[in-house]
Amino acid sequence: MVKTVVVGSLGAFEREAQDIKPNKPITYRKKLFRGQREDKPLLPGLFRRYEGKVHMIQRKESELLAELKLRVPTHTPLRPENDWDWLSFGQHYGLQTRMLDWTEDPLIALFFAVEKSPSNPTVYVYPAPMGRLISTLNDKKSQDLFNQNHTRIVSPSVHSVRVRLQKGWHTSHALHEAPKGKPKVVIPLLRMKWYQDHICVIKISPSAADAIVRELAKKGVNHSSVYGDFDKICTGINRDCGL
Repeated sequence: MVKTVVVGSLGAFEREAQDIKPNKPITYRKKLFRGQREDKPLLPGLFRRYEGKVHMIQRKESELLAELKLRVPTHTPLRPENDWDWLSFGQHYGLQTRMLDWTEDPLIALFFAVEKSPSNPTVYVYPAPMGRLISTLNDKKSQDLFNQNHTRIVSPSVHSVRVRLQKGWHTSHALHEAPKGKPKVVIPLLRMKWYQDHICVIKISPSAADAIVRELAKKGVNHSSVYGDFDKICTGINRDCGL
């Protein structure tokens, strides 16, 4: 069983995010957090879309990546330099990929879980082992991008304001082998034994969500600080200054 706790306040969440331990001890490089407004399976958007048509995934993601490189202006600041970062860049701005977003900041994960009137706010805690880590600053090889044997952890370079603000990481998911003669399958993380033993779940009482949003704002964690919507900041300044 996945270790699960329920909290009803920001203070209780912060304590659990710091102290919660997985069912089995593990030596890890970084503790990562993922916030969701609903307790949906930990499965990337592209895999979820083609769950019943797995044979289409690799062809479709190659097409998506090629189009992204073509359409992003050449002189964009911090333009990605390798395919891992391109995939991360697209993921942060809504492209369907085989990646899931994580953050090293528990309060940012909590913000994602409690914003927009969540029905079942949940934060996942993943103690990420060093052996599965890809640092895109050092790993320029991308030939295995779409042919992974297991889920890997991606530490992207700073390719955008958003990835810096969100202290972003990713898990990049694999297509799993099926019985002989059958196509590969997609498997959500928490349906695999290793992840059941090592990922923890913090559930937040939905009735506490609005209060937690306000408390997070007092700590400087809000829509603008997480998404980098600086136009909204300037619009608010104009309004507050009577313009």
